[in-house]
Amino acid sequence: MEERTTQRVETLRAKLYEIVVEYNGNLLHPRVIQASQCLDAEIAGMMLAESHSASVPAPSSTLYSN
Repeated sequence: MEERTTQRVETLRAKLYEIVVEYNGNLLHPRVIQASQCLDAEIAGMMLAESHSASVPAPSSTLYSN
């Protein structure tokens, strides 16, 4: 699953680059912004999935006792 997600990020990154070139580096063009937001959403989703899969131990109650 991770490889497929990474490939999707790379595909979206390449598409963003193509669109930026198409619009002569105009980062404020609506199509550039849309492509950037799609890439951002994919990366955020990937990071969220990674954070949910990471196990974080619960804090020990002895850490808070005096």
